[in-house]
Amino acid sequence: MRIIELLNKIANGEEVPKYINYIHRALGKDTMFVCSENIINKLDQGAIELNDEVEIIEDTPKEEKKIPKIIPEALFEEYTNGAQVYQLYKTVREITDYLKSKGE
Repeated sequence: MRIIELLNKIANGEEVPKYINYIHRALGKDTMFVCSENIINKLDQGAIELNDEVEIIEDTPKEEKKIPKIIPEALFEEYTNGAQVYQLYKTVREITDYLKSKGE
C-alpha cells in the first residue's frame, strides 16, 4: 500500500490499518500510528512521500505496551487543579514504581 492510498482511505472514511512500517529517509524503518495528522506531519518533515510503499502491521508495536512516562511531580501542579487529581497521580506513580521494580 502507498501513503496516498492511506490518505484516500482516511478521507473516504474507510477502514485503515492501525499501524504501518515505513522507510524514514534518514532513520530507516520506523513504525507509525495511522492517522491523517501523523501522515501529514511526516510529509511536511520530508520523512515520507505520497508514493512511498508502507508495510501494514497487524499487532500493536511492542514499544506501545511499555508503561508511559509520568509527568514529574514538579510540573504536575502546573497541569492540575485539585487534591483528588494529585492523589490519583501519586497512586499511579506508586503502581508504576512497583511494576518497574518487578521488571514489568
